[in-house]
Amino acid sequence: MVDLDTRLLRAFVTVAEELNFTRAAERLHLAQQALSAQIRQLEEPVRSFFGLMQLPTAPLPVEIGLDGTLAQPRLTATAPPDGR
Repeated sequence: MVDLDTRLLRAFVTVAEELNFTRAAERLHLAQQALSAQIRQLEEPVRSFFGLMQLPTAPLPVEIGLDGTLAQPRLTATAPPDGR
């Protein structure tokens, strides 16, 4: 089993919920560049764990692809709450 960092899971879930890197970064109290780096760090473990294709990297608008949509409930259940 792959050990996924819960901070990286929270980053993915927050971007998926906001569909906007700027708002997600604000919500997580991170710089947008730091959030983007966390998403890049998460990409390979998530692809391996869930057998998924590449996570979307388009600048705007943020869209969660089918793979991300299928993984989101499992990641949301695993990620710690963000205190909202």
